Amino acid sequence: MFSYIVLCAAALMAGRGLLRLTGVVSDNSGTLFLAPVVTMTMWTILLGWAVLLHLPLAWVVPFVWGLTALLSLFGSQSATQEMRHFPGLIQLTGLLPIILLAPAFWHGLADYTGSWFWDKWYYVATGWLTVFPNTALSPDVSPLVEYASNFSQCRFAAANLLAFISPMTGRPWDTVSAIHPFLALGLFCYASSMAFFLTRCGFLQRRALPGIWSLVALACLGLSGWTLSVVLTNNFDNLLAISILPALAGLVWYIPNDTLPPQDAKSQPGIFEMFIPTGMLVAGLLFIYPELAPAILGCAAFFILGRIITDRHHRIAAITFGPAAVVLGLVLATPWLPVMIGFFQGQLHLGFDASTLRPGEGFFKGLITAPFVPSASFGLWMPYECCVREHIRWWFGIYNAVALPGIVLIVLGARRSLRIGAWPVFATAVACSLAAAVMGIGFSYDYGMFKFLLVGWFAFVILMVLGGYTVVDWFTRRQHQRLGASLIGLFLLAFLGMTLFHVASFNATVYPKTTVAAQALEKITQNIPKGGVGAAIIDESRVAPAIWGLRNTPVAFFSSHHEYFTNPKLMRPQADRLGSEILYMLTDRPNAFPPNTLVRQTGPFSLYRVESPKTYVSAIAFPEHIDYLEPDGTFWLGPGTTRLSVQSDTQTLVRLLLVARPGPSLPPGEPVRLHISTDTGYNNTLEVSAYGIIETVIPVRKGMTELNLLPTNIPDPAGKAPFDSRTMIAKVEMLILVPDGQRASYLVDVTGPLGIDTINGSVWRWLNEKPLVLTVFSTVPTIVHMTARLMPGPSLPGVAARFVSIETSAGYAERRTLDTDDPLDLRIPVPAGMTRIGLRDLDTPTTSVPGDARTLLLAIGNLDVTFNKK
Repeated sequence: MFSYIVLCAAALMAGRGLLRLTGVVSDNSGTLFLAPVVTMTMWTILLGWAVLLHLPLAWVVPFVWGLTALLSLFGSQSATQEMRHFPGLIQLTGLLPIILLAPAFWHGLADYTGSWFWDKWYYVATGWLTVFPNTALSPDVSPLVEYASNFSQCRFAAANLLAFISPMTGRPWDTVSAIHPFLALGLFCYASSMAFFLTRCGFLQRRALPGIWSLVALACLGLSGWTLSVVLTNNFDNLLAISILPALAGLVWYIPNDTLPPQDAKSQPGIFEMFIPTGMLVAGLLFIYPELAPAILGCAAFFILGRIITDRHHRIAAITFGPAAVVLGLVLATPWLPVMIGFFQGQLHLGFDASTLRPGEGFFKGLITAPFVPSASFGLWMPYECCVREHIRWWFGIYNAVALPGIVLIVLGARRSLRIGAWPVFATAVACSLAAAVMGIGFSYDYGMFKFLLVGWFAFVILMVLGGYTVVDWFTRRQHQRLGASLIGLFLLAFLGMTLFHVASFNATVYPKTTVAAQALEKITQNIPKGGVGAAIIDESRVAPAIWGLRNTPVAFFSSHHEYFTNPKLMRPQADRLGSEILYMLTDRPNAFPPNTLVRQTGPFSLYRVESPKTYVSAIAFPEHIDYLEPDGTFWLGPGTTRLSVQSDTQTLVRLLLVARPGPSLPPGEPVRLHISTDTGYNNTLEVSAYGIIETVIPVRKGMTELNLLPTNIPDPAGKAPFDSRTMIAKVEMLILVPDGQRASYLVDVTGPLGIDTINGSVWRWLNEKPLVLTVFSTVPTIVHMTARLMPGPSLPGVAARFVSIETSAGYAERRTLDTDDPLDLRIPVPAGMTRIGLRDLDTPTTSVPGDARTLLLAIGNLDVTFNKK
């Protein structure tokens, strides 16, 4: 919270100081709301010039913060007098980011990594490299530097701001810690820009919106689905860019203007004073998001045209204002223009070439899927949400019940906007709608539709609120003001409540997957040596955090299946680095190496000391672009082939052990059947045993071998998990690859008929005459060493001793008496291969357990299984 307050105060006061220098500020002008956007563009321009001049930001950032402090001191003079004119708007602009980023503020702005969407890691990596550009010249660089050094010809404004903001978090140059302070600042600028537009546009001040409706418009903008989607997809540059259009529209209405109220007309600045901040906004837009600049400047042109038509006395000023501001913007962005032109052309090619994987494609599938279009166009479906909930019909009802009244209000607001002379707002909404339609119908590009709808969203919000005011006014003239206000209030409650619902559900699902994983990685990297380290990350949401965690560690080999990081230009050649150079492996795959080689395990990550030959799964690619991977490392097999990349430092035979459980789409009564093949010539169809296990030996080559898993079962069309539309035939709970002849032992499974109970935070498994079964696998004969705590069960009270039978599928049998006051300590010999160990309590129960039908004789807790050489 402290960093947010400091950033908002700096943006307000420094921007106000800069506007005072140009003669723009007056006590009741509303320029206080323009100040944050001006400050943000000033920072963008200064940091952009520094990067283009190859100056390390570590040198430049202190200077820019010093300049900001001086401007803040100058801007703070008489600031409280201006704030008194707009108390409600000022409070709401500061509150909206806190509401939308409530999970981040709850867990700590600097500690919350937020959404898993990949774009933020581009900003994190490039921002860190701009602080330390010379690290890219070192012969031994980390994956983060290798990744970031390939984006020298891309946008970098948001990345620079991450590095610039990071000292305010107390962790200088930690660009991950700056993510949510940056997002909070961006949302504050967006809300402030909208507030500036609402306070300055004459057609809204004179006749259209009383004060309370301006607050409603601001709330609908800040707490809308589209604004939240920008945060969830980590579109940092986009968030900054959409802040500029409302500010430009407000500035256009702010140049010499006869239509303003008399008290404002006296204090309004001349065209020269407004020309400078407008040129800065144009330059900032070119730095931030050049491919959206034509759309944003084109929409701003509607407002200039509106001034030319309505203000006869200042037509020359209005006509020259726009071109002059663009020229100044081009001058301020001069060093960026040569790179920007090439980048702009590349982005156009990517966006319009449907034959390639386009950026963000599939994020907003509902925009191009007929049943979803009304609610998706209103921003009610979050990224990928319609893919998960498409089979639940009542979601259509909920979302459409909110979207359809909103669309009606926009139509009513459009009609009113034409009557009151606010046609530039209407034209902006229509132009953005048409551009989105072209992207959807002509190019089937949902992400492109999202961009244009987002640009015009402030206009849609104003039309919607104008429509709401029209409805209330209609009912008021018929003596039913309460009914009209109640109807609009109910709609607003549903509209804003939908966003709050998404904020809450986002925190519940994403925080464990991102922030907790990142914190675990920070701990485990403390044990990583400086050399001989490899990394194989399976879960794509953990790839970028792993790269960040290894930012100070030269890594010999990094493997992942995510398209951001598999480009051979980004990562070092794999096959040449699988030999003796790698001594340690970092992975998120459970049981990737024998347990006795584990150095440390924290959260989903494990660090292993590896011995030759080294064989492991480095990537998993699922069919139909559907992610079947679960946070615990298990994964689902669906229709189509699941491809695993198996890395080995030598040509060898590998024993494959696979534990699979039936999924909801498996026809009842059928065993799981898998066709297993490799590109080395192995082909076989195997059936999962009654214990859910497949064991076979496959050949692998030196380097990478492709292992294919294809279920041959025909899925049951009705078999779906709740709230999940995926076809899931079988769940792979364990997949082990062990070079033939290498010593390795694993605990495969622990099952029992009585289930488990959690007592005082510990897991306890119950025994009676039915066995608790442990399944172990070993490539060589070994001793299973089992330790645990014991607790007498309530079915035999008053007796501490228990008579237990120990039997294995290999023929070993033993009976012994255990004292429950002492810890369990068993050593059981097992042969090579798969062995099942059964533990039974042979005592006779003397009483039943109230409220529990189970016979509970003995509980085993804190079970630990290790393997000793035989």
